[in-house]
Amino acid sequence: MITNLLLLSIGYGRMFFYHQNLGIINHFNKQKTNEIISEFNTFINRFDRQYRSNNEYWYRYSIFEENYNYITEHNQGDSSYQLGVNQFSDMRSDEYPRGYLGYPYFRNPNLYNYHTSDGYHKLNYSSIDWRADGQVTNVKNQADCGSCWAFSAVATIEGAHKRNTSHLVSLSEQDLVDCVPDCYGCGGGWPYLAIEYIMNGTILNMTTNTTLNSTNFTHGIDTELSYPYTAIGNACNFSNASSAVGSQVHNLTLIPRNDTQSLIDAVLRVGPISVAINAGGDFQMYSSGIYSPQDCDPTQLDHAVTIVGYGQNEKGERYFIVKNSWDTTWGMDGYIYMSADTPNLCGIAMDACYAS
Repeated sequence: MITNLLLLSIGYGRMFFYHQNLGIINHFNKQKTNEIISEFNTFINRFDRQYRSNNEYWYRYSIFEENYNYITEHNQGDSSYQLGVNQFSDMRSDEYPRGYLGYPYFRNPNLYNYHTSDGYHKLNYSSIDWRADGQVTNVKNQADCGSCWAFSAVATIEGAHKRNTSHLVSLSEQDLVDCVPDCYGCGGGWPYLAIEYIMNGTILNMTTNTTLNSTNFTHGIDTELSYPYTAIGNACNFSNASSAVGSQVHNLTLIPRNDTQSLIDAVLRVGPISVAINAGGDFQMYSSGIYSPQDCDPTQLDHAVTIVGYGQNEKGERYFIVKNSWDTTWGMDGYIYMSADTPNLCGIAMDACYAS
């Protein structure tokens, strides 16, 4: 009898302990859910999100929750970079804007200049920030349009124009979105074709690998003021009036593919460089630090950006200063530091070029 009572007492003790723990777990989960819902509503107010229904609200919340938990877990680890909530936090990775269409179909070496490295290690400096030299305009926003290729091309041309004229002019991405024949506007394109078009009013036919001339598209690129960005494709409205044209390009130079050392040399010796990268994984959530993901396929290029500097931190870790086109609410006021210690990180050295 005493034994049975003892067992019963122990049994009820276990049940009480189990239910007590379950209550703590449920309380913790409720606190966590409330925390994320609060963060989600803060996100909605900050970025002026407007969902059409309760179903859409909870669908976007589920994505936000997954991203938020990923961010929290990542930032608790020992990583060289931090992640954070930004305007893409309620989006799947395939929803946020990019627009680089992968490797160009050809690169005829007889039609282009190639960068020759003189050995950046011979230079008397190991870092450069072309923003301080006045070669870089403010961070822009491609919005919901796959026009990163145009922004990347324009950024290197703006740098070249400053070097050639001593004047920094904000140039028109919309000019390229509307007018470059062998790119696809908001559907994507290639920076080097955009630069070629601005340079001489010609492009290469993708199918026949021959040069095309067009009387409809003349030399130069208009200013942003005269041809403002709309984030949609329109009929070409380029004006060759002197008051509208902001710059001309004289040379297009490609950097040898998969050559990180030549890329560093070009950044140090030339100015802003157009590059393509794989912007998958947690790139969309980047907040600060030196971006160096463990798994970033260098062959899956889907986004064009611009390197505007190079440096190293107090630990001697080297990085590229990269300008994005996702507004100042992303990254470090629109910029990201990408590791230069990992050769060809995310394909950054696969498709680099610059204007001069």
